[in-house]
Amino acid sequence: MFRIISIIAVIGLLSTTSCMQDHPDLVDASKEIKVSAFIDDASNLGVKTRVSDNTWNKDDAIGIFMKNTGEDLSENALALNNKYINTDASNSFKPAPSDVINFPFHEEKVDFIAYYPYFESINDFTYEVNVSDQTDLAKIDLLYSNNVNDINSLTQNVDLLFEHQLSKVVLNISIEAGGPELTGLNVGIRNVNTKAAFSLIDGKLTDTQDSTSISFNINVIGNRAEAILLPITNFTDEKLVFTIGEFSYSYNLKENKQITSFNKSTQYTFNVLLKPGAGVIVESVTSSIQDWTVVKAEESITANEDKKENQNQQENDSPANLPNDKNDEVNYSGDGTKENPYSVEQAQINKGETKKWVMGYIVGYPGTGYRRHQFVRGYENAGVSFISIASTTSESEGSKTFVIDITGSLSEKINLKNNKENFEKKILLNGDIENYNDQILMKNVNEAILEQIF
Repeated sequence: MFRIISIIAVIGLLSTTSCMQDHPDLVDASKEIKVSAFIDDASNLGVKTRVSDNTWNKDDAIGIFMKNTGEDLSENALALNNKYINTDASNSFKPAPSDVINFPFHEEKVDFIAYYPYFESINDFTYEVNVSDQTDLAKIDLLYSNNVNDINSLTQNVDLLFEHQLSKVVLNISIEAGGPELTGLNVGIRNVNTKAAFSLIDGKLTDTQDSTSISFNINVIGNRAEAILLPITNFTDEKLVFTIGEFSYSYNLKENKQITSFNKSTQYTFNVLLKPGAGVIVESVTSSIQDWTVVKAEESITANEDKKENQNQQENDSPANLPNDKNDEVNYSGDGTKENPYSVEQAQINKGETKKWVMGYIVGYPGTGYRRHQFVRGYENAGVSFISIASTTSESEGSKTFVIDITGSLSEKINLKNNKENFEKKILLNGDIENYNDQILMKNVNEAILEQIF
């Protein structure tokens, strides 16, 4: 009797198992999505909008929506603003607690929409854009992805490709010898909108408003300024403004005949030369699209000094802050810090000081025995171990140069033999000022800044 009951129990179990296979549990049949996210980098130029070029940073968070293929994004979507986090600075994103997204059952086709930076409250599928605060560019660098469509649970990975939705402006700034230090520079753009509505449904920006001025994000030494802006269809009254102390220079963007707008997904780079007593020369302009593809614009533009500041400048002109007519030397007094580096002239008389900062222009290299009087201007036949800097780009007299021993890892990026484009560029160096073979020069260089931080 016991054996018969056991056989019946086994038959019942097999029957139950068979039923489960024919009608699987819905939870067991679902499959969690695996998310990989990439920032479109068609240009491969490594523009540093984000901290780590075009890669994600640890703890970056994106919002993800999943909807049935062919349907509009709505409250009926299968996933609504689920938060996924980059936990290890890779391209792989993990769901926040309770935000796991599973594929639908029976291999139903779905589409994905995603955005960055994540915002907990999204009303009517509209992302509220505000670029008034440029302190942290990554936090306002709006990215959008809608490239993943018509997939199902057979797909191994959801590869989201993000594109920049705003515009970026980069200013590479230098100043002629005799001008004030760039560490006190403020840069802004006037008459631009700061707020807009971005639709996660169709990826369009609308309702731009709140026209005002925006201050650029500028590095500590003042030679690079960046801003992320709302796209501008046609320039009208938008103006770049540069201010150092009492001196102010500006450039009205509508004066440029080649660049007439700031387009989405586009970076515009201006090389700016400040000319004390004259104005601002914007030497070249480039633009880029889809993070951020560069198209070079050859036209040069000039930003004129604001008339209201002319009187102030005339009253403050002095040998200390204007170029010398004879030798165009930089006559400022630094203390050897990064914020206030020594001039070439100061470095020549501060033998024995260690870990000091010196600023100048790369104008050539020393001759045999590192002798300044055997200075060779230019880069022809230059070596890889030494360069000579001066207080002006036009210096040709060896006695007014300062020798830098760049032996070591920095040589690859600084030397004139392999980097002819470094000739006449401004450089900031940290090292020891020593007496070597009866010559005062800088050795043990451990850090250098050339136009922009390495």
